[in-house]
Amino acid sequence: MSSGVAASLRRIFLANKQQGLVIVSTCSIPQNHRTFSMQYKDTEKAAHPFDYVNKNYNYFRHYYLGGHYTLANIHDNTLFFHVESNFGVRRSDFVKRLADHIGFLSVPKPDLDHYFRHYYLGGHYTLANIHDNTLFFHVESNFGVRRSDFVKRLADHIGFLSVPKPDLDRMHFVDETGTVNTREFHNDYCLPRDHMPSPAEWHLNPNAHASVRLLRPLLQTMSYQLRMGLSHMFSTGQGIVMDRSYWSYYAILNILRDFGYVSQDSYDFLLEYKVSIDYSLKMPRLIIFIDKDPHAIWEDIQKNGKDYQKGSKVYSLELLQAMDRMYKEEWLPRMSTYCHILQYNENEIKTLDDVVFDIEQLNFDDTNKFPDWRLTVDVELERFRAQLQDEHFWTRMFNVNRLLHLSEWWTEPNAQKTQLGLMKYDPRYYWTTNNWDIKPFFQRYQSWTRLPFY
Repeated sequence: MSSGVAASLRRIFLANKQQGLVIVSTCSIPQNHRTFSMQYKDTEKAAHPFDYVNKNYNYFRHYYLGGHYTLANIHDNTLFFHVESNFGVRRSDFVKRLADHIGFLSVPKPDLDHYFRHYYLGGHYTLANIHDNTLFFHVESNFGVRRSDFVKRLADHIGFLSVPKPDLDRMHFVDETGTVNTREFHNDYCLPRDHMPSPAEWHLNPNAHASVRLLRPLLQTMSYQLRMGLSHMFSTGQGIVMDRSYWSYYAILNILRDFGYVSQDSYDFLLEYKVSIDYSLKMPRLIIFIDKDPHAIWEDIQKNGKDYQKGSKVYSLELLQAMDRMYKEEWLPRMSTYCHILQYNENEIKTLDDVVFDIEQLNFDDTNKFPDWRLTVDVELERFRAQLQDEHFWTRMFNVNRLLHLSEWWTEPNAQKTQLGLMKYDPRYYWTTNNWDIKPFFQRYQSWTRLPFY
């Protein structure tokens, strides 16, 4: 399909001579919208962060070179139709009848009606839950600074829900019964290069393969925890105080990339994940940053840290100093555009009176400061709350097919098949889960059992 043919799709008439059917496309491509050719290189298109041409990805080895030729599947009826109308116009029946008549697949609109029937129309009105204390606070610091006690004391003092830092094993790898750790199960049968490390193992050997296998489930778990925290806030009206939330991921990822623990390909891959879901979550109203000198942090780790922290190749003095600069020179100034910033040292957070007084002086009604907290219409708020609880949407956001783009995730051609064949004889293979990225959302209700704050 050349670019000229693609451009002609602005006004298209397809005739089916056998059935005498004429289909008129109701969707138009704007005049200023560029169309791309499938056969000819588009020199104007920006370079993709992943080099699909020069790298020999698994997809091409297993499918393209194996004879599964995509172009052979394309014919005259390999088309995409879009049916649109104004609000309130019923399109579903027409879409289904049209698709059945011409042999196409019909894709219905996202079904949020069940939410509105049971909650919105049933009187469970989200806007009625929101009051002056329906706020999201974020507590942040450098590595090695103890925040958990302060988060718990502050939340209890102001009547908020305290959300501790994500527990990767409990929230992502452990099954419902608490008896099977799927990370350990996977490691018993995988190749050494496919080993999924625990945080303690990664600190002792932070190579590029181990880093991406730790950071991807960490991003998934941090987004899951923030999503559940926001769901609680909009369902009850109670504010939340989070210990290092999803929004800390950018600073951590950049530092690990700068020190060579994450490759550039892995950085692009993980950042693509994060950017795709940023606009589906809310930023905090307030960030409380606990400042501590990097030299004091390093000395405290060597004296009071756990064994793996004392021997960590990550917690070096140079990295702690770079992380301190990252927070103060880049991350905090950037976040200050969207939220309030309060900064304290360890001595100042021992008593909460001054901290609470400073919080009370802040203006949380400034619409210029909090662009993603502006309430346009109440239905949009209901839809946002419904999306937070739409497991199918979040499963698609973390589609495992993206892993094919990452060289550090590649394995031997038959390794996965052999591994699954061996795992079937292990009793742990029949583990049960309600994890949101395993079961489809329509087969289960909202899961609260994995959250450490419930």
